[in-house]
This record gives sequence, C-alpha cells and structure tokens, in this order.
Amino acid sequence: MEMEKAQLKLRKSKKNKIIAELYFTDSDKTMPFPQFKASDTGLNKTEVKVQREKGKIIQVKTEEKVLYHASTLSQQPQTYSKSSKVSDKHGYRKQKLSSTQSIQFEEKLEIDHVKSIRSPAHAPYNFVPLNEKIVEIPREEIPTFNKYHENRHTGWIDIEVETLTPLYIRGTLSEQEVVSEMESKDKSDFFSPGNKIRIPGSSIRGMIRTLVEIASFGKFENFNDRHLYYRGLADMSNLRKEYQENMSSYDRKSRKSTYKVSAGILRKEGMDYKILSSEGNFEQILKNTARNKVESIKEKYQEFSFYKFNNGYLIVSGDMKNKRRDWWIDLPIPGQPVITLDEKDIENYKNDTTRSDRAPDLVKLSAKKDVPCFYVKWRDSLGNDRISFGHTGMFRLAYKMSIGDHISHKGYRLDIQVLKRLKEADMLGKTIDKLKALINKEFTLLKLSTILNSLEIKKDEINKIIVQASIIDIPEAIFGNEKTFVSRVFFEDAFLNGEQGDILMGEYYPKILSSPNPTTFQHYLVQSSDNKRQLNHYNSPATIRGNKLYWHKSGNNWKETDVEAINKHASQYTRINPVRPGVRFTGKIRFENFSDIELGALLFVLELPENCCHKLGMGKPLGLGSVQIQSDLRLSKRKKRYQDLYADWSPDKSDKKENFKQAFANHILQKIGAKNIQSLWDIDRMHELAIIMNFEKGKQLENKNSYMNITPVNDFKTRPILPLASCVK
Repeated sequence: MEMEKAQLKLRKSKKNKIIAELYFTDSDKTMPFPQFKASDTGLNKTEVKVQREKGKIIQVKTEEKVLYHASTLSQQPQTYSKSSKVSDKHGYRKQKLSSTQSIQFEEKLEIDHVKSIRSPAHAPYNFVPLNEKIVEIPREEIPTFNKYHENRHTGWIDIEVETLTPLYIRGTLSEQEVVSEMESKDKSDFFSPGNKIRIPGSSIRGMIRTLVEIASFGKFENFNDRHLYYRGLADMSNLRKEYQENMSSYDRKSRKSTYKVSAGILRKEGMDYKILSSEGNFEQILKNTARNKVESIKEKYQEFSFYKFNNGYLIVSGDMKNKRRDWWIDLPIPGQPVITLDEKDIENYKNDTTRSDRAPDLVKLSAKKDVPCFYVKWRDSLGNDRISFGHTGMFRLAYKMSIGDHISHKGYRLDIQVLKRLKEADMLGKTIDKLKALINKEFTLLKLSTILNSLEIKKDEINKIIVQASIIDIPEAIFGNEKTFVSRVFFEDAFLNGEQGDILMGEYYPKILSSPNPTTFQHYLVQSSDNKRQLNHYNSPATIRGNKLYWHKSGNNWKETDVEAINKHASQYTRINPVRPGVRFTGKIRFENFSDIELGALLFVLELPENCCHKLGMGKPLGLGSVQIQSDLRLSKRKKRYQDLYADWSPDKSDKKENFKQAFANHILQKIGAKNIQSLWDIDRMHELAIIMNFEKGKQLENKNSYMNITPVNDFKTRPILPLASCVK
C-alpha cells in the first residue's frame, strides 16, 4: 500500500498538554496523530510517511523508525496475491503461500523501558530485560555421547546450600493419601522421601537453568505462546479505545455506534465447534422488559444466564453499576454459512484464565446444548482470519498479537545450513523449494509451525524442519532437549549436612499469594511513556519485560495471623512446615564433556556477586526460599586414572574456577559485541539481575515491594507502570 507524505506538527494546549497532528502537504489537510508518545517530542516538523486504510491511519514512520503502528498492520506480516486466498474447512479465509511469494515480518519491537515514572507500581517481583541477540552454539560443537573427549571436562561440583530465610518444598502424597483423596495443599510435610529431608535436584536444576539462560543470552522459551484476552469498556488507559475500535464504530454525525460483532448459536458437532450465524440480528432490551420476559416463561431472572424463546434467546450479562439493558439474539438465519471454529480459537477461549468464574463457559455448555453467543472476526499475526466469541455483546476479546509476537528474539531460523541438513536427511525437493521464501528469517515455534502448515507441508516433515531450524544456545547445549540430544549435567538431591538439631519451624498458614496475571500489561510489557493514554498493550509492538524473578525479603512477614480470615476462607489456605534459616544442605552437580565456556556458565551463575543470593522453593513472593550457595569444582582426570592403578579416584578441588568463569564472560561479551566493558555484570540487563538477587537490597526495599491491593481501593485502576529494578527506590 502506497504511503503518503506528511509533516508531524506538535503544539501545546492551554493545559500544557502536547497535541500531535499530521499535516498532509498534498491535500492540505490535518489529522490528529493517534497515540503520540512523549518520548517523540523532539520530532516537531519532521517529515514522515503515513499509511492509511479506509481513511484510518495505520502506520506513521520516519526514515529511522516507526512512530505509530496500528494493531491491524502488525497482524498482516505476509504479502499475498489475490490467488493465494483460499477457504478452509472452517469456512473462513486461510493463507496459502507459494515458494516465490515474499514475506514481510514485524516492525522492530520497543525494548527500552521508561525510567522516569511519576507514580510507579510496586510488586514482589521484577524483570531481567530480554536479550535482543541469542548467543548460539554451532551444532557441530555439541560433543558425541559415546566417549569422554580429551579437550573437554568431566567431573562434579560440590555445593553447600544454606537457608537465609525459611525454605519450603512440599512433600509428595503417599499412595494411601492419594487413595483417600487428600489434597496436596493439606500436607504440610517438607520434601522428605524415605523420611530424609532434602532439596530435590530438580528444584536446583530449574533455578540454575533459568540463570544460565539469562547470563548466557539464551533463548526465552519457558512461556505459553497464546493470545491473551481483554475487555476495556471502563479502562482508564488507551485500552478502552483499542477495545471500542475493534468492537464498534461511532458515527459523529448521527452520534450512534454500530456494532462490529455478530451473533449466533454455538453448537458442538462431533469434535467440531460451529457457529450458526444470526448475523446482526440482535439488540439490547431494557432490563425490566427482560425480567418480565423471563418471568413470563416461569423462569428465574439471574445474572450470567440465557433463556430460549420461540424466536430467539434472551441473554442476561453480569450486573454492573448503572446497567440498564440486556441482550436479545434472533434465531439463526436459514441458509447462512455455518462457521466451523479453528481449534486455536477454542484453545484460546479455554486458556482465558482471567475470565470471571461466574461467566458461563460456552465451550463446556455447547457440548450439551445450543448456546447463544456473540463473535467477531479478526486477523492474527500471520494474516489468518480468526474468531473471538463470548456470552455477551461486549465480551472479552483476544489480542491480535500472541505472547510470542512480543519476544524480541526468536528461537528458530531457516538458513542455507538448515536446508542442507534437510536435504541430507532426504527431505523432498519440492518441500525444500517451499522453504526458500523463508530463508534467513527468524520465528517463534508457533509462528513457524503455522507458516509450515499454510505451505501444506506434511506433519512428519514439519517436525523435522522444526528440529533442524531450532537455534542451539548454551542452555540447550548443556541441559539438552527432547528430540536431538540429552543433558550433560545432572543434579543430585541436596541432603542435610550432618546433625543440625531441630531444623523445622512447625506448621503455619502462609499468607495467600496473588496469581500471576500477565494481562497486567503495564507490568509485563516494556513501556516507553508513563502516560496512561500512551501505554503499550498486547496489540502494541513492544517486547515483554523479560525473565520474572522475585525480590529477596527478610523472611519475617510470611505467616497469616488473621485467624478469622483463615476460618472464613479455609479452602484458600494451605499449611506448611518450612526449614528454618541457618540450615545447611550438601549436594552434587555432575557434568560430562563440558567446554570451558559451558563449565564457566555453570560456575558463573552458582557464584554470584557479593550480597547476591539464590531463591528456591515455594512462597518466594513472601520472602521464603532465599539461600546462599558455596561451590567446589572437582575435575576428573580419567586418562591418568586408567594409566595408574593407584591413582586417586577422588580428584582434588580445582583452582581453575575463576579461569572458567572468565572464559565464559569473555565469550558472551565478544558475541554480543560489547566494547570497553570489563565485567559481564556491567551489562545493563545483568546489572538488573544483580539488583534483584541482592539480599541486602531486597530487605531494604521490603516495604516497597509488596503486592498492590484491589480492595478496599483498586491500586490497578490507573494502570501504574512497574519500574526497572534499578529504579525502585
């Protein structure tokens, strides 16, 4: 689509508010700039290019960067000819690529988080910013597993774990407890198979893998690449405008809104879910009229319910302040095309974990009977038509960008080497030809899978392509993966170090923890402005904040002391019997065929800077689980051992730990192109990690790193932004 020339003009209103406008030189007309960001105030009178669709501004950019990128544009990353549009079995448009078609990918995501925030949010967690670049390990450098390589290291690391705050890892249920249907939350025992209290190796492994991923500039993979949902009717941020534009349009002349949603009946047939459309034949009716209508059929009028009549359905949504109307849907129109929903749309609906428990689950209900619903069509980031649906006219809508669309680096790449490996694996030439349009492009797993499906490649070939296209980073090289090579590092359980007296604190009820809520985009997405009308949401081209970690705390304020609250909400509370502070555990981390860099990576995240500590177990937001780890390296000298019958089989402690750590740090600094930086910890994102892991810093900020409240006052209402860890004062 051709772009128009315009000039960006900035001026201040009487209230000292910046007003941004676009002056189109060819037509001598001016339009308001949508969602102008305060960070761009230095661009007054800058020449820009504007893309419009049906009069609406879709994109604004300078020669250097994109200033505005509407969600509708970011949902169309591919270029297709008219002949490439086909209908699939679901009755709506699906893209079909040929190997000669070009593919356009997303604009660069915003990665720099705002540092000056007037009224910041607070939370017991913060984030280590994502790395833009992945430090890769060439596949040919992964050692074979049939021998011990002379130029590599095999041995173990002795670790001592000392608890600084109470530590709790729940014990597993016995067979008898499972049979008696005991809930795990009612078992307070610390993890102790065979009645031996220990820290499971899996807990240590998970913690270390996350830290290796961060420090080695690895792939961000531990996330569910799904579409989140939102409903911005009364939101104080720009999300309300986003929601309204996707659900309705407003005619200024008539002062009337036109709904973009359609209505119909959701029905399950076999394994498929289908919508029988009533199109736009729905309306709102007065609440009193609706109540009388329900009572006329001897039913009880109640929230979140629907009632069938001869000519349609009456839908009662949840009660809201000043709510005066309910919804009416006509029965489906005979002869209208039936829409078969894509499995992804059903899965997205099921995965909407923030939907009210009181709202009807349309997918579950439709398995038993026809269910009235509202729906809207939208286009995802691959250009495929999708559908969101809900129980009321203003239902929760899926964001058009998935979580993976907000990752600044992708974990999969198709290049010449990948095609070469596929050819050597006897993949069909016609399949390889289809991949040529994707050469030197990077993808998330979801995006690559979807594109390969659209190319009509067979499932077994798709699996092979995904394996070969996966970028190997240091964590994957060390910890292995499910399909191509196994782990070369093994974490043993850490047992109590000798007799230490009574190590358990006794049974207590910890305070109730808030559930993670990534829909709180002002916390989970990079923000470039603290203006609530310019916030990035999940339809904005911004990266996620990064790896989520919890601040350290004193560990003195985790117990619930409100007995009345415990008795009133007994099902929400759990009992725990944690290990007290000052208890020591010892364990081993065994490794095989490690390079200097790989061994250095492991040691680097085990031995943290001064005052920095690790976190293990449950209750991290409350201050539980802070531990100090000490380590000793022991390298196996197998060649010498087999040459000398009397050689010592237990190697001495190695004095090369610092050498390995420095080799790793130098490697990362060189690969990311860092210049004039002495320490890896001086890199901005590593500096943020060090601050979050600083035990003394966490204790100092304990009163400023609590969860925000919803009652009696909703602290989230104005959507305050969570600052960088380094900006928490």
